[in-house]
Amino acid sequence: MSKPRLLFLVVLLLAFLGAIGAWWAGRSFVQSFTVNQLESHGLGPVALTVADIGLEGVTMTGVSLQDGAMSAERVSLGINLAGVLRGQMEGISFKGAA
Repeated sequence: MSKPRLLFLVVLLLAFLGAIGAWWAGRSFVQSFTVNQLESHGLGPVALTVADIGLEGVTMTGVSLQDGAMSAERVSLGINLAGVLRGQMEGISFKGAA
């Protein structure tokens, strides 16, 4: 796995943890938090839309990092209750990653 991809995954994990803590705050908070985290790790400018936040995870669409240098049509972060309690996610999947 390339260094940019690994960094992309690590930062998305940070975004996931922020999303778990912010379910009740809604999509706009999670989206803002995620963009701020990615940009603070040098991956800006960032564009993304938080499409869904639910008990099974978070789905983002139109993800673009570094002006499109890294992108994905859809990024899904899977969770389960036991994992949340341990600070872990169940999985991550990409659709249309480039």
